[in-house]
Amino acid sequence: MTLTDRILSSILSNTKAPEDRKIGVEIECLYYTKEGQRLPVNIGESFSAQAMKDELEQKFSKTATPPHISIEPGGQMEWASPPHTTLFDVDKSLQQYFGYTEEIADREELIQLDLSLEPFFAPEDIELINQNKYYHMHNRFSLTGELGPWMMRNTTSVQINLDYSSLEEAEEMAFVADCITPLSSMMFSHSPFWNGKPANMENLRYRIWNNTDNERCGSLMGFGIVEKKGLLESFSRLVQMTPAIFIRGTDDELLPFDGPMGKWLQLLEDANALSDDIIQLALHQLFTHVR
Repeated sequence: MTLTDRILSSILSNTKAPEDRKIGVEIECLYYTKEGQRLPVNIGESFSAQAMKDELEQKFSKTATPPHISIEPGGQMEWASPPHTTLFDVDKSLQQYFGYTEEIADREELIQLDLSLEPFFAPEDIELINQNKYYHMHNRFSLTGELGPWMMRNTTSVQINLDYSSLEEAEEMAFVADCITPLSSMMFSHSPFWNGKPANMENLRYRIWNNTDNERCGSLMGFGIVEKKGLLESFSRLVQMTPAIFIRGTDDELLPFDGPMGKWLQLLEDANALSDDIIQLALHQLFTHVR
């Protein structure tokens, strides 16, 4: 089995029966103190994004299928819903989450914004989360694009996760989603301010993501993937050509790596040490609009 086939097999390993397909949503929000400063991301003397995450996880601890709560590099709080059968169930789960966040925000006198772009501060004004993963990303994106630090600390997103029942369905879904990305990004830009000034007609979040790292960001068509037939095979090859931001060391520590992800994955494959978890780590280092 070639490395391309191995990656493709991993992508298709979670294929669902048509009647078992579900949908999930990931939503990020910005939080501010009553003084108008971004909520600190790391634990310190004042209430932090990490403390908020811990409290939210505690509130959901007795839920049968809890959501996944995480913190983005600038302290943006991300809620990832459990997989649901209908959008009504997704909304019910989201409203429960917002009920908890509003309770915490009222107590701590926080302000919640659902904008897709930080309206006031520059990246250097925002603390970076204390995690090796994001240190490696910051080092990479500070060199690759004009607006990489803005993407990490100053943007939020909504991500839709869809199950698929076959290779053909997955390729069609990805192709259609990639085709409509320019339109959907305009319809849902929701970034009216930048550095305290009106954005006017500019789609700033889209501009930021397209100026982060040209070797891993953008549309599939921008990488020459222009047909739905064979899309996943082409995507699997793209993964191998993309420069690695980090790799997983023998003690599970994330380490920098000089070279494409295919080089790292092939070394593991030759050593019979390549797992689906490692492939997922590689896939998560590709930031195309559809992935």
